Amino acid sequence: MQELKRALFSSKLSDITGLDVYAFEDAPSPTLIGYIGDRAVVTAQRSTWAEAEYWFLRFNLARVRDMLLEKQKGRCARCARIQPLQLHHIVYRSERRDDRPSNGEMICGACHRREHGPIESRTAAESYSESPPHPAV
Repeated sequence: MQELKRALFSSKLSDITGLDVYAFEDAPSPTLIGYIGDRAVVTAQRSTWAEAEYWFLRFNLARVRDMLLEKQKGRCARCARIQPLQLHHIVYRSERRDDRPSNGEMICGACHRREHGPIESRTAAESYSESPPHPAV
């Protein structure tokens, strides 16, 4: 039964990230590794599975941001200005959690505000916060 739970857990993370995700229970602590082909691109090892999942998703978002910044040469995907950029999910995270590079673009704060509207007019579910609340460590 535990093996089935780990398989479903890995499947959920694979759906979110587009990576082949493996959960290793025989390591000293819960370990998640995401692969593209035979190359490990994201690894998280923490004391609990919840923490491993949280950090795996955070590390994947950092990987996606770096890929998009390089692809866009540091320019906003909407206005082409060189500004501090934010990761925007094309299909909003409130609709579907999809952290694949194909569902992201780096845009400047002004373009991000135009896309989502003023922060105070959004509900918590519509927020485009980059991360879930940090788990207690």
